[in-house]
Amino acid sequence: MRDHAVLDGELTEVAASADTLPRRAEQLLAVLRRVVPFEGAWLALADLNHPAYTTLASADLTGSIVAFFESPAHIRDVEVVGSHRVTVPITPSDLPYPVEELPTWTDQLLPAGYRDAMVVSLFAPDRRQVGYSRC
Repeated sequence: MRDHAVLDGELTEVAASADTLPRRAEQLLAVLRRVVPFEGAWLALADLNHPAYTTLASADLTGSIVAFFESPAHIRDVEVVGSHRVTVPITPSDLPYPVEELPTWTDQLLPAGYRDAMVVSLFAPDRRQVGYSRC
């Protein structure tokens, strides 16, 4: 229980910080990495007016992968998979088809050596998508 209290305190401190949003996103990934180890991560802000993502922070991903995550091809994959809707986190094994059918995987993640991932959309209390995370 103590570990959860420490984690909650650290996350609250990051959220309440006067740092810029990208800096707080970097700090968030650093805190989360201690609890949920990952080889790479991406945290983005969702554009509420049209399907687009703007990178807030990434960890250990190449620039080309981060740029692809902001592209229309990745946004189509997000929509096909349905991870932009309120749902539980999604992993490739949750899909009813092979990830090789998605450009995000065939063009970026598989060639870079990634074999698994978890994607989570982030929502405001009124259920508007405000962000997206991929680890």
